[in-house]
Amino acid sequence: MNIRALLLVVVAVIAAIGGVIAGVTLFSPEPPPQFHAGTLLSAPRPLPEFELRSTENAPFTRADLGGDWTLVFFGFTHCPDVCPNTLFMLDRVVDQLRERKGVAPRVLFVSVDAERDSPETIRAYLDYFDPAFIGATGDRANLDRITQAMSVAYELQPLEQGYDVIHSSTIVLIGPDAAVHGFFTPPLHADAIAADVAQLLGRS
Repeated sequence: MNIRALLLVVVAVIAAIGGVIAGVTLFSPEPPPQFHAGTLLSAPRPLPEFELRSTENAPFTRADLGGDWTLVFFGFTHCPDVCPNTLFMLDRVVDQLRERKGVAPRVLFVSVDAERDSPETIRAYLDYFDPAFIGATGDRANLDRITQAMSVAYELQPLEQGYDVIHSSTIVLIGPDAAVHGFFTPPLHADAIAADVAQLLGRS
């Protein structure tokens, strides 16, 4: 084999190797996110159909959770500490992600105290934290359906006068497919949650 033919063979081999490397780089799957503050499910959990009432007094269904990442928190507007502290923390999560990524997940607050929390009451409550937060509530059957599907517990506890509401402090991560993708449980820290969620934003 003369020198020219040998050079052509070497060039062809180098090109082939380069093509293989490029193919591996282009078509290899994106590594899965690694959560540190929360739990990311290995397989998303589909949600059942439900119908709540939004703060615009319109139906809020499973379809309304599709299209974007959403952080869901269940509580009630008369909550003395856990709910306001969590909503303030979620406001910081959203602010950090807007600054770092230019985009942030939606925040949905679902009141499990429909007897006292009208859509108008919830809207006024959320405006104190972030007017972009969305809110909803519903009848007991629909609240039970959605809380069970999201592994959230709540209970109306009778008192001598009226009642109190006991509820989980879990934040549920819903994906653009309207399925449960993960959970954040106390202690909740804005920096850590923002770092976990940042891995998901913009992924195909």
